[in-house]
Amino acid sequence: MTTYIEPFLGGGAVALSLLPLSPKPFLRWPGGKRKLADDVVEMLGGDVKAVSHMLLTDVNEPLMTLWRAVRDDPETLLAELCKLPLSPEGYLRVRSDSNAKTAPATTLYLNLFAFNGLQRVNSKGHNNVPCDAVRLAKLDLDAVARNVLEVSKALNTQPVCLTSADFQVSIAAASSDDFVYCDPPYIGTFTGYSGRFGLDEHVKLWQAAVAATMRGARVVISNSAAALPMYEELARNYSLDLVIKRVTARRSIAAKSSSRGDVGEVMVSPRLR
Repeated sequence: MTTYIEPFLGGGAVALSLLPLSPKPFLRWPGGKRKLADDVVEMLGGDVKAVSHMLLTDVNEPLMTLWRAVRDDPETLLAELCKLPLSPEGYLRVRSDSNAKTAPATTLYLNLFAFNGLQRVNSKGHNNVPCDAVRLAKLDLDAVARNVLEVSKALNTQPVCLTSADFQVSIAAASSDDFVYCDPPYIGTFTGYSGRFGLDEHVKLWQAAVAATMRGARVVISNSAAALPMYEELARNYSLDLVIKRVTARRSIAAKSSSRGDVGEVMVSPRLR
């Protein structure tokens, strides 16, 4: 049994690309890998397309609850989504209610209609992203429903475990011939993962990736181009080879327009000598 493991699932573009029919992601996700999925697959190796199981995780529990709803009961999810208001005032009410408890339909609604697809909380942990009034007025919910149903169908074509878990726990499940793709918060761009994702967490991720590699798994990590010197130093310290792929990604979701556009990224894979 060969397993594909993705511990920072987010919008799940790479995982979805590996499933039958390769449905497009149903979520708007900053840093999403839809256009780079082929590059990730190339780095992992061609056999990744033949995986028989998937372990898809994220520490974001509301996100993973939404993913399970898409897989297990999309009709109810979509029915609840259609009950939510399509007005700026209604968005603010839904956003306020979400601070107490987030149902799957609410999570999807806020993703669809938040300004620029942002997911941000204030110091109290409350969502404070304004709405995208144009999307509220113009988004085709029938197209959203079709997309959700296509993803649900794809997720049910093979065993897919969807759960909330820390990346170290997920990667620890990797064994010989498994594939692991890690898309963590990038160095120099974002640190708000489960409260914080700084240099120490990136080093812990590297250590987990090396341990999985030594067990026979193939691991690929994405990051900003600014992270490459760190990975090169870590590879030297661990006496490992480092496969590097430089890519350019188009970023259209960001709070500031100056942060959008083409950006340099790297994909790295530790290899035993």
